[in-house]
Amino acid sequence: MIPLLPKPSGNACPSCNETLDTAQGLSAHLSLRAECRRAFKSANAAKRAEAVAQGLTALELVGPMGSEVSPDDHDVELVLLDPVRNDTPAPPEDNTLSAPEDDPASRSKRRRIEIEEVADEDEGGLPRKPWIEDFPRSAGTTLGEAETYFESIRCQKREARESPWAPFESEDEWELARWLVTSGLTQSSIEKYLKLKITQERTKPSFESNYLFYKKIDALPGGQASWKVEIFEAVGDQMGEDGKPKTERVELWKRDVVDCVRELMGNPLFRDIIRYAPERQYADPEGKTRIYGNMWTANWWWDVQTTLSRMSGDKSVWPVYLTLGNIDKNERRKPSAHATVLLGYLPVAKLECFSDKRRSLEGYRLFHQCMRSLLEPLIAAGKNGVLMTCADGQVRQVFPILAAYIADHPEQCLIAACQENRCPKCPVDPDKRGEPVFSCLKDPSRVSEVLKSVAEGEKPSEFSLWGLRAVELFWDNLPHCDIFTALTPDILHQLHKGVFKDHLVNWSTKAIEDGANEIDQRFKAMLKHSDLRYFKNGISLVSQWTGTEFKNMEKVFLGVVAGAGDERVTRAVRAVLDFIYYAHFETHTDDSLDALHKAWTDYHKYKHVFIELKIREHFNFPKGHSTEHYEPAIRALGAADGYSTEHPERLHIDFAKLAYGASNKQSTYIKQMTRWLDRQEAVHRFSCYLTWSTSSSQLSSLRSSLPADLSQLGRESRSDSVRVEDRDMPNLPDSESSAALLRPGDNLSSSDVCQASTTLDDSSDDFETLPPDLWERGFRVAKIPAFRSLTLVQVATDFGALNFTHCLNDFLTKLSVGNPARLNHAAIPLHDMFRIAAYKHFKLRLPVIRQVSPHALIDTIHAAPARLPAKPFASPISPNMSTVLARDPAVTASQASFGGTALSFDPAQPLRGLRVARVRMIFELPKAYDPTIFGITEPLVYVEWFTPFHVVDNITGMLLGND
Repeated sequence: MIPLLPKPSGNACPSCNETLDTAQGLSAHLSLRAECRRAFKSANAAKRAEAVAQGLTALELVGPMGSEVSPDDHDVELVLLDPVRNDTPAPPEDNTLSAPEDDPASRSKRRRIEIEEVADEDEGGLPRKPWIEDFPRSAGTTLGEAETYFESIRCQKREARESPWAPFESEDEWELARWLVTSGLTQSSIEKYLKLKITQERTKPSFESNYLFYKKIDALPGGQASWKVEIFEAVGDQMGEDGKPKTERVELWKRDVVDCVRELMGNPLFRDIIRYAPERQYADPEGKTRIYGNMWTANWWWDVQTTLSRMSGDKSVWPVYLTLGNIDKNERRKPSAHATVLLGYLPVAKLECFSDKRRSLEGYRLFHQCMRSLLEPLIAAGKNGVLMTCADGQVRQVFPILAAYIADHPEQCLIAACQENRCPKCPVDPDKRGEPVFSCLKDPSRVSEVLKSVAEGEKPSEFSLWGLRAVELFWDNLPHCDIFTALTPDILHQLHKGVFKDHLVNWSTKAIEDGANEIDQRFKAMLKHSDLRYFKNGISLVSQWTGTEFKNMEKVFLGVVAGAGDERVTRAVRAVLDFIYYAHFETHTDDSLDALHKAWTDYHKYKHVFIELKIREHFNFPKGHSTEHYEPAIRALGAADGYSTEHPERLHIDFAKLAYGASNKQSTYIKQMTRWLDRQEAVHRFSCYLTWSTSSSQLSSLRSSLPADLSQLGRESRSDSVRVEDRDMPNLPDSESSAALLRPGDNLSSSDVCQASTTLDDSSDDFETLPPDLWERGFRVAKIPAFRSLTLVQVATDFGALNFTHCLNDFLTKLSVGNPARLNHAAIPLHDMFRIAAYKHFKLRLPVIRQVSPHALIDTIHAAPARLPAKPFASPISPNMSTVLARDPAVTASQASFGGTALSFDPAQPLRGLRVARVRMIFELPKAYDPTIFGITEPLVYVEWFTPFHVVDNITGMLLGND
């Protein structure tokens, strides 16, 4: 683990030395002051580099504040608000990966990452660091060093003796310019702002008009991929008034795909989150259980690398996006990371020059013709490779290959050149799509041969059997591209909107007596919870749903239908929901994929109840059949969350809607959209350069102050953290296109295991500027209680803590066993004169479960009583008491009595040792007692226990208590 910069003493800013009262105040200060924020980041980066240079390999784990309370403190209704007892230790932000050089095991292809003082498994049952099997042949070998794009910009500025912010005169002026470009203001609004008297007399920017402003923006360093336009003319079968065939001209706006790949590969900000070779990860040292996450951990890259290793050296637009499978999926999914670029705008043509009969086919042909032009540079680059300077400053021979294509079902059929009533991936008979019949994927070469035969006038039987369309395929000549493997799962449209909302909810409603009314009543009867949406009016009257609402429905739908109808209906609902949640895993193992497959087979086992109930006649719909391909797709390309269509739909706002809004909406709007996009990218690129330059300067200054041997050591460590040794074959960036695919923590590691893992921590995004100790205790609570002086009567009536006095006395007595001084103090009775301070809520940092998220999740635990509304005549505000899972005091006491430790996580029994409770009150120890005598340094929680779990309901799979 590499230490971060410790928080300055007294919560002082490391840049301006201003002292804040609290750590939260320092965080707010850093978020508001750009120069201080950059200084804080740079100091952190310098500290990391210094740690590597000096050989630091471990850091004391961030843990809870010391408490002298023994493990059996939970056998009463008072629970210490302590991260140990809530089982939420903060995960380490990074770990040094090491193996003794003289140990033969350290040289094996399957490496185990040694972690000091850290549990072997996280809360989801996965190893904190997996066993790694390297690719057996060379891959990702470096061919020398070269300047990165950012380094070349810095050299140009030094030679020209310009300030870092040139062409702007100062950092403040640059910050103003960046805001003007990214704020969404129109050019006329910017002109009005610059002409304001207060702007001209106080701000005094060097640009006095909109023209001069954009002239400076256009002088910023440009990207490596420029826009070009290609004109296509469609000659129709309809005749015009002049007796000649009607024609329609369309424009394809595009950028060179290889240049786009080059820009992504060479972005220094991606240095720690990009990979250059495939690997296999295992959950066990024997290599029996594979782990699937990013693309480099799945099968496709490994298989294609094996192949390469045997070789020698109308106002509408259709945006096509590109990203790299080399980049960590958790980063490339963030729009703010700009790890996905716009490759081009496909034309959306009406094709009115064609008859209705041919218009659809000609639309297919136009799409493939445009995509062929867009991806043509990949043919030579994929065959011969291209030398590129990568993010770590190393030159590699890169083979850009189309690996994954994200699209919904209609577009997948467009890509596969088949009719929409067919599966775009496999040749299954349309009438058998609803059955669990295994069908291998289509063979790209055979599909290509069939279509070429059709073009020559032949009629192969496969043409009609597979429902093909007579087009010239764009992917036919792309090297190493299997388009049917590249078509990825679409969780949003296939599962959430398709199988669940459009089908399962509809079927289940019809299968229940009183149908929609009963479903609505059950939704209304659901208890409120902070993590659940409360459908107060039911769901039957909602006309339009979003993906978020689908997910909220799925959380409770099994409980809604349970016991309302035929048992098989409930089992079918359970199987579909299990499949959806397993498909959502961000990290998979062989075991979770087996569970995914079982959920799929269970659905097919129980689905026929809907035919018996005369709700369905068949299940031959494409979205239902698509579930067959999820498991092999995850094994080939990695977890499905890396290929969600939700991301390109979000990008559509930036690259299409906002861009169009910035144009004059006339005939040349696409040209104006590309100009607007170039300026947005230039501003972001320059902002990234300044961040990189500031950090790089700090590191250079640090190295110059170190002895020569340590300075060199630091440089080698940074290089080894991303360079792959012993490998001499090219890396494989994986490009994706058309409504397609689409800075996390440090990856500092020892050179012999530099490929082992990329550690993601909470320092990115929202936590990026926070001092590192805000979650030191695993939770955060207000400095001052919201209720400072509660009487015992208020505690009982307002909070519902009826046995407060008894429980507190019992709790303190158990803490005092064997300690006479404590026993005497615990015997002090509480009376009505004493006052109790209580909090409304606290925030809890939950354990990291990598199947759900690589980051720690934050949960808010409420304990607020009912209160009067702020507005007169409004209804009173109901109490907000959270329902939680807490350690069962009986189990905890049993473990302690036998000298045992806390229960470890068991994936087969995820709720073992836990019990449902309602939090009634979060309070401080009353002032009648001295907290130092009892060793209580944190707030206490009064909980009301629910019935313990006893059995598992075989129908729903839910845990049940006693009746």
